[in-house]
Amino acid sequence: MGAEQSKCQTGGGSKGGTRPAHCKGKQQTKHRNMNFNERKRVPLGAANINVCIIKGDLTIEKSDVIVCTASKNLDLSRGRASKALLEKAGSMMKDDCEQQYPDGIEYDEIAVVNAGNLPCKKVYFVALPVWGTGHDEQKGLETLLKKCIKCASDNNCESIAFPALGTGLLKYPADKVAHWTLQYVEDFSNSTPNTSLKYVNIIVFYQDNASFNAFEQEARSRSSKSSQGGASGGVKAKNAIGMRSIVSRQMSNGGGDGRDSIGNINVSIKVGELTSFQADVIINNTQEDLQLDSGALSNAILDAAGPGLQEECDECYPHGIQGGEIASTGGYSLKASRVYHGTLPTWNNNKSASAKKPLCRFICNCLKQAERDQFQTLAFPTLGTGSPSYPARISAQTMFECIKKHQNTCSNTCISDIIIVVYNKGDNWKKIRAAYEQELSKALDHDSDDEEDEESNNKAMYRLLEMAAKNSLERTVAPPKGTKDWFKHQYKTNPRSPGYWTEFTDNKTLKDWRLDCDDVRPKRILVDQQTFDAVKKVALETWQKQHVGQGRDAKGLDSLNYSNIRITKVERIENCELFEKYALKRQDLFHQASKQGEFTRLDKVKGSSGKIMTTSSIPKDSALSRDIHLEINEHYMFHGTLESVVDTIIKQGLDCRLGGASAMFGQGVYAAESSTKSDQYADPKTNRTSGEKKMFLIRMCLGKMYVVNQPKAFARAPCMQCYMDKCSCTDNSFFDSVVGDGGWNFREFVVYDRTQVYPEYLISYVRV
Repeated sequence: MGAEQSKCQTGGGSKGGTRPAHCKGKQQTKHRNMNFNERKRVPLGAANINVCIIKGDLTIEKSDVIVCTASKNLDLSRGRASKALLEKAGSMMKDDCEQQYPDGIEYDEIAVVNAGNLPCKKVYFVALPVWGTGHDEQKGLETLLKKCIKCASDNNCESIAFPALGTGLLKYPADKVAHWTLQYVEDFSNSTPNTSLKYVNIIVFYQDNASFNAFEQEARSRSSKSSQGGASGGVKAKNAIGMRSIVSRQMSNGGGDGRDSIGNINVSIKVGELTSFQADVIINNTQEDLQLDSGALSNAILDAAGPGLQEECDECYPHGIQGGEIASTGGYSLKASRVYHGTLPTWNNNKSASAKKPLCRFICNCLKQAERDQFQTLAFPTLGTGSPSYPARISAQTMFECIKKHQNTCSNTCISDIIIVVYNKGDNWKKIRAAYEQELSKALDHDSDDEEDEESNNKAMYRLLEMAAKNSLERTVAPPKGTKDWFKHQYKTNPRSPGYWTEFTDNKTLKDWRLDCDDVRPKRILVDQQTFDAVKKVALETWQKQHVGQGRDAKGLDSLNYSNIRITKVERIENCELFEKYALKRQDLFHQASKQGEFTRLDKVKGSSGKIMTTSSIPKDSALSRDIHLEINEHYMFHGTLESVVDTIIKQGLDCRLGGASAMFGQGVYAAESSTKSDQYADPKTNRTSGEKKMFLIRMCLGKMYVVNQPKAFARAPCMQCYMDKCSCTDNSFFDSVVGDGGWNFREFVVYDRTQVYPEYLISYVRV
């Protein structure tokens, strides 16, 4: 067995893992809500009410009372959370609402209803107004908190669970909600020391990192103020934004607990089998096809975890993974919540500098994924020292460089402990351990030297701290989405890549990537299964089989006798240069919106026939919905193209100057909301075939849209005053795009600035 072997367990977690949301088949809970005694607790007030903050699922929460937002008329099918509760509770909850509250509730009222099949005793439904609509939001939220907590206490309940009230579609700022919620809990605890309430559980939706971080930060602040942050089960205190931690030296051959600290992260080097260590996440180096029985380390993990681990890999990642990607699965019979699987190429002695990059990317992506998942402890093998044949010194050096890099770019990291496990079999394990201990010592000595010089470099340090704080605040603190202040914030922020990119990640700006990275050539990356399913859904739901072969651009297709398409592959295009240009153009639209507010959406524009089909088909929890800004009419659209020009588009983007002079609306970049329309351009009209074809799913900033129902060859989007593309109006402003909506088979979407589009996904498909 290779030198990279080991095992782990969640801090208080069960042995069974959880599947990603996109996996179907065997019924498993997406996110397990921890038992009360497993949760981190912050006791507040005289009654020592324990506040617990976790990412979880309200429908499986075992608190005595669950609080949930709903519409004022108590139509539980309208809200995401209330709908989920209704589906789990059964019809008796709906019947109870209708019988007890036939007229619904007001904003300052609560509806107390039976829980049905839910694992709680009662459900309290509350209604909140949208943020910024003229109500006193703070008073309203505090009134509801007071009524819910008092009602639970009066009924001798021991626990009550709240979501992050109002932080979703209602646009309440997460930091304010966190502050108001915990402040009232503390006030109630002080005023009612004999209350029956022991737990107030904040159950944050698993994808809502902003709310989770806001509540954790508020809890840490109150824990620190009450001098209870160091108590068992309390929330771990962390450094302020931009501040640099002092490195503590506790060498494994000396006193202490055998751990060294890099910033806030404790690092320990252990000897044994990875599958015998306890952590939240275990890291596995395996093959690209995710067949776990083909490598020594992954086979050991599979044996310890059980066959369910391989089944999940096959089901959720049928296409496997590529270098740099991380596959996240459950831990099953391991002592772990999750397993992160990655792959490494064989070490190349002739290209040692570039050969380190895959290892660095693997480690950094694991740390970043753990940050997203809010895990605290990770167990790594000595990556690469087995069959990939990485030198132990390179493996160790890269590991500690990546940990320091992560600490520096994420000073408020949730990661507290990293265990590096040296597999104690074979001839070289002692050399590997020595290499890791030596490189760790070097890393810590380097930090110690930095500290000795710190006093003489105070001014420089404060400048760096100021820049770090500004950078961190820029990325994490934003006004309520959709407000003019939010648009200003978006305009001032340095452009970064989307958070789901894996090659050119969002841990630094696009400018920094282009300045610092030796290789910024565009990358084609096979997407994960969830994104594949999302793109597939949009393509198939916008397919209009009744129009196959119809229209002048569909000439020759009717002879192929097909009615649909089958998606075979989806690749994400990561092109730093193109996306930076696109992001800067998008910021121009943010600037416009900071003065006039959100742009009018298409279904509200005069002459439009309705909403955009692609946007209506996008799954709400997919990558396609995470970094798209409908407030400025940014949408995903289809663009069909010949395979011979795919590589050119990936490198150079879509160029309106190459559009045909005879196009209906002039020389622009054309896109479609229907995959059927784009399919018409996938091969020449004179040579239609049934072989594999390509189309792009592109981002398109439509901004202010001009709807026209007759063909007209524009040189640019027209003036908003005279509706002409060539005009002599003074102080004029122009539309940003043209929408051809004249009752044809398909609408046309056109922009005349190539920076308004970005070809993000390349879809491979066949006609069936």
